[in-house]
Amino acid sequence: MVPSIVGVTASRAGVAQDTVYATFGTKARVLTAVLDLRLVPAGEPSIMATAGSLALRDEPDQRQQLHRFARGMASISARSRPIFELLRTAAAVEPEVEEAFAEMERQRLAHMRQIANWIAARGPLKTSPERAGDVIWALTGPDMGRMLCDVQGWSEAEHAAWLEDMLAYALLPSD
Repeated sequence: MVPSIVGVTASRAGVAQDTVYATFGTKARVLTAVLDLRLVPAGEPSIMATAGSLALRDEPDQRQQLHRFARGMASISARSRPIFELLRTAAAVEPEVEEAFAEMERQRLAHMRQIANWIAARGPLKTSPERAGDVIWALTGPDMGRMLCDVQGWSEAEHAAWLEDMLAYALLPSD
């Protein structure tokens, strides 16, 4: 029997293990590739280049930016949480996965800081764009979605509404 790859034996999946490793290199890269498929539509070079991201960047109103962003992140969270959880738990025992997970988190932070810069370009923030990026990174983390949705049973819409409220409170000056 061929060893398991992401819960499916390579022989059952109809793919030779050598082909999987020749394509991806490591188990960690297989998992990150699956995550990429859940996040970035086919043909898009990056999540930051998707139509939704570009519409968020171009939105002239900060509150509408947060509305769009919260809805998008709640959806992304729902799609990415299972793979994120696999990566996070495997990172505790597999050095190669730990490295891939750390790189994924660095990229996520860089993306959230870019989002913060887009929001700051439309008006003042309570804090620096860099600190705003850190706040966005923390509030939009898959663990937050896991706790609220998977553990507490919140819907994706409830998660999005909460996220929008928290981001507005944390980032935008009072009216």
